[in-house]
Amino acid sequence: VLQHLIQQKLIVWKSSKTNYEYQRELQGTGFQAPFSEVTRIYNFVWYGHFDLDEKTYGELEKAFTQIDQLR
Repeated sequence: VLQHLIQQKLIVWKSSKTNYEYQRELQGTGFQAPFSEVTRIYNFVWYGHFDLDEKTYGELEKAFTQIDQLR
């Protein structure tokens, strides 16, 4: 997702930036809400050590696919 946003020239990547800082950069674009959603999902799964079954993965994957389709 970050690579997509960088390619669209919507954010400037920096290793020290937080997801919140990227959300602020996306204010006023159609990407702020979708980015917030995929960030929420990522944090829940990665840091919550949440095991995904195939059905849940498919449901969550939609948010990532949708942000990739935004221009």
